[in-house]
Amino acid sequence: MHYCLANVFSEPYKNYHWDIVCLIAEHFPKLIETKEQQIPTHFTLKYEFETDDMSKVEVVLEKFAKKHSPKPISIGGFDKFGELTVFVKVQLSEAAKIVFDELIDTLHVFDWMQWQKYDGKDLHFHSTVAEECTGLDKEVLDLIRGKERHFKSRFDNISIFVENGKTEHGYRKWKLYKKIDFKLG
Repeated sequence: MHYCLANVFSEPYKNYHWDIVCLIAEHFPKLIETKEQQIPTHFTLKYEFETDDMSKVEVVLEKFAKKHSPKPISIGGFDKFGELTVFVKVQLSEAAKIVFDELIDTLHVFDWMQWQKYDGKDLHFHSTVAEECTGLDKEVLDLIRGKERHFKSRFDNISIFVENGKTEHGYRKWKLYKKIDFKLG
């Protein structure tokens, strides 16, 4: 099975994010992937990996969460990765970045875990609003210009997503497998 790890956001950012995703999909019918996947609003902690036994990872993540308290993060401002992805910027506080780095070190106990080019301590934190934008990235940014809002939030959970099939248009579908909240504080 394919899994990934993320920090799931709550309100008010959750609704704002979904409104932006829907606005983009409404104006650009080719850019429906983010909307169609309906993955909970999040920022990624660990990109996709494959395992047939998630139980040992769950134990390690639960132990990790018991030792940590929520840490502040800031969300706001639009940017893009080349022409492909438009996103809302996510900025971890110094304290949140320390916890994230510790999480990455902890995950390296699994020597079987796959790591991608942008995984690990140099991950560029973001909250995707449109994918596969090639040729439309500037138009998407023009559409959402003026809709910028800034939010204070927290790095306060490790949520496990599992791939569970395909959407109507053939995009990969993910669902929440388990949410592990930080326990201290």
